[in-house]
Amino acid sequence: MQEENNIVKFHRQIHINVGFVICLIIFIYILFHLYTYLTKNQISVYEVRQGQIVSNYEYQALALRDETVVYTDRSGYPFFYKMNQSKASVRTTVYAMDDTGDVVKRISDRKKSEDNLSSNSIKAIKDDIYAYVNTYDPNRFQRVYDFKTDISDSLSENYNMIAKNALSTEIENAISQDMYHEYNAPVPGFLVYQTDGFEGLTKETLSGESMDSGNLKVSSLRVTDKVEAGTPVYKLITGDSWDLVIDVEKEVLEEISEGDRIKVHFDDDDSYTYGTASFIQNAGKTYLDLTLNDSVERFADQRFIAVELMLAKKTGLKIPNSAIVEKTFFTVPKEYFFKGNDSDDTGVLKQEDGNTTSFVSPTIYYETEDAYYIDSEYLSAEDVLIKPDSKATYKVRSNTDKLKGVYNINKGYAVFKQIEIIYESDDYSIIKTGTSYGISLYDRIVLQGNNVEENEIL
Repeated sequence: MQEENNIVKFHRQIHINVGFVICLIIFIYILFHLYTYLTKNQISVYEVRQGQIVSNYEYQALALRDETVVYTDRSGYPFFYKMNQSKASVRTTVYAMDDTGDVVKRISDRKKSEDNLSSNSIKAIKDDIYAYVNTYDPNRFQRVYDFKTDISDSLSENYNMIAKNALSTEIENAISQDMYHEYNAPVPGFLVYQTDGFEGLTKETLSGESMDSGNLKVSSLRVTDKVEAGTPVYKLITGDSWDLVIDVEKEVLEEISEGDRIKVHFDDDDSYTYGTASFIQNAGKTYLDLTLNDSVERFADQRFIAVELMLAKKTGLKIPNSAIVEKTFFTVPKEYFFKGNDSDDTGVLKQEDGNTTSFVSPTIYYETEDAYYIDSEYLSAEDVLIKPDSKATYKVRSNTDKLKGVYNINKGYAVFKQIEIIYESDDYSIIKTGTSYGISLYDRIVLQGNNVEENEIL
């Protein structure tokens, strides 16, 4: 007889691991927030601080000086004793004129064979080299050539004097025979061995063509060939006071007043000085004229000089330009605002359906003499406002205007604050302090203003 099968099959129970489920939920939560963080616009916070911006403007300035061109009174071969841009007095022998060229040839030959410099001369040259090395700037390579020229001129002047002293007997004989003639400077000044055709230019004769460096006709005067009587041999800068004339933009002129002391940066040698501002008006054009009382000897052989004007130093609240946004607002006449609803809140009376009205207190972002600036948070463009104690009405959308501002996040959400820009550079702006609806020192604002919206929680 077959045995009965008494085995009862039960459904297998599913055991849920609560710990695993919790870990899964946490993992999904982390992934979700990681995804939202990576995909949303990243917002940075900037704390408003006091600051300043200095506005600098770069120009090519035209140099006007007291200049005297000296001409030789006889034909012959010139020989120059003094170096370019050196100072000369009325007792300084600047050059000599040799009728035949024999003495000049002897001096030149003696210079080539001379190799002994005085200890004072060597020390002076070493000092010049040391000063150049200490101020060397690889970004100003042109100064290498200027330095080379200066050292060459200094060596040439020293060797000239050595050769002259060694050949003093021959020179005295030539002078006694009226064949060699030495000339001193007619007046004190700085020597320049070139002309550029602008020597006669004055403030009164200044024109648009004068401001074009392409019109310069530079001629070197330090020649060794025979010259005729009436030939220019050198130029003297006879005064320490000189002028820089600059063709500046109209908006820059408006920042400057007569008599202002303006800081000037010379790009050539990275030096600074100050000039007193005045204006030159010729042929309907206004030029800035800066009068300087120093540095004339350093730029005596340059007609056009690269300068930077350190014009304005604006101080106030300094904020990045990336934080500044522009927002459109409704402008509602002030006569529609009043204090109501049994409180001190200022608001307007909005017309509802039928003959009913409601009191609305919108946020005021800015005000002019006649109107308040509000947004659409509490009022829409189609809303109609009723003037208190009158039947006059005003549609909210009637007038709009734009304001520049930033988003303040002191309370954890974005609030638009109007700003008044005093000065703006490429990266930063200086903001007026103490405005009624603006920002204050140490306020926290959104650095990327265009990436947030009004009332967005951050």
